[in-house]
Amino acid sequence: MTVAPATLPAARGGHLVWTSRAGVPFPDLVPRARRLAWVSEGLCPDADLYTLFTARVREHPDRAALVDDAGTLTYAALGAEVRRIAALFAGSGLAAGDVVALRLPDGRDAVAAEL
Repeated sequence: MTVAPATLPAARGGHLVWTSRAGVPFPDLVPRARRLAWVSEGLCPDADLYTLFTARVREHPDRAALVDDAGTLTYAALGAEVRRIAALFAGSGLAAGDVVALRLPDGRDAVAAEL
């Protein structure tokens, strides 16, 4: 499940601002021009974390993605857990643009929920 922002980022003073479904603004504190320069210099990707993660799942589904006290989780298994949690969020009424706070101990549940 990919969640799109409630509104497309708008530029304010050279910064992109994403606004949640509840109207809460979240400004990108890095000016757009600087971020684009970083991308062109190869210092950071021009993609969100979930997009980067799903590309890794497709490229290396059987490779270890996470190791914790419960054992090893492959990228495919972690991807399945991410989708399961996303379905739980959607089933509870959360939608694109909602802001969610998580409080979880370190481990696979926290990683999957963040993704």
